[in-house]
Amino acid sequence: MNAHRQAHTSDSLAFFTQKESLHAYPVHSHARFYVFARVDRGSIACFGKPGASPLPGNTASAGDLIVINPEQAHSGYPADGKPYSYRALYINRNYLALLFGRQTPPHFSPSIIRAYKGQGEFDTCFRNPQADEHIPFFQTGRTEDSPEEPLLLFLSHLLDLGLFEEGETSPGDMAHCVKYIKAHTGEKLTLDRMARDCAMSKFHLVRRFTAETGITPLHFHTQERISQAKALLKSGRDIADVALVLGFYDQSHFQNIFKSFTGLTPRQYLKGQHQ
Repeated sequence: MNAHRQAHTSDSLAFFTQKESLHAYPVHSHARFYVFARVDRGSIACFGKPGASPLPGNTASAGDLIVINPEQAHSGYPADGKPYSYRALYINRNYLALLFGRQTPPHFSPSIIRAYKGQGEFDTCFRNPQADEHIPFFQTGRTEDSPEEPLLLFLSHLLDLGLFEEGETSPGDMAHCVKYIKAHTGEKLTLDRMARDCAMSKFHLVRRFTAETGITPLHFHTQERISQAKALLKSGRDIADVALVLGFYDQSHFQNIFKSFTGLTPRQYLKGQHQ
């Protein structure tokens, strides 16, 4: 059986997909990276020496999530002699500290989360997770959603599970954040700028904003831009002009985003208004 391996890396993040493998990884550790691995098929012995009979508590099966801290010794080999498949997300410890707005990175409770219920959050870190090719979110070419938002939502879910201490948080006024976003509908906002101007880390901005509004801050920003676009189109403004005023890259980009939110192109929307 031929195993399929695929890796995508950057200085801050690395993604790895292993399919139908019988490979036995020796005991090792990663000095700079956290590892979050979701088992898609089979069973993996995560700790102990390859060849030894794995302890039940050290085996992850399909649907489980493996959480490993930097410098934590671990292995990886078939627990039952059968092929296994998994997807792994590696996060640089310094990058994670930056996302959290902390001097030092958090320490996760190393564990195997059985039948992980947050697979939706994990899967958003990959495009089309059911397809043969798993592409990390930072290579999908998305233009309206920050590539960091899926990652921050995933980490937020781990915090909800009690896997790490949140640490000190800045107060952060969500009402102020909402007003701030509405006041900048004509601009291309980034998470970095929002977090800076709202005086909180990117992690806490996405976590708290999503908890209070039900959607991420950048999604809310795009929603406000589309709402304003409708008003401008109704007032008689030209489609190309609306795209320019609201800070879209070009008319084509505006039309694609508008349709994704409304199910109609701007021209179809205008036609419906006049019927």
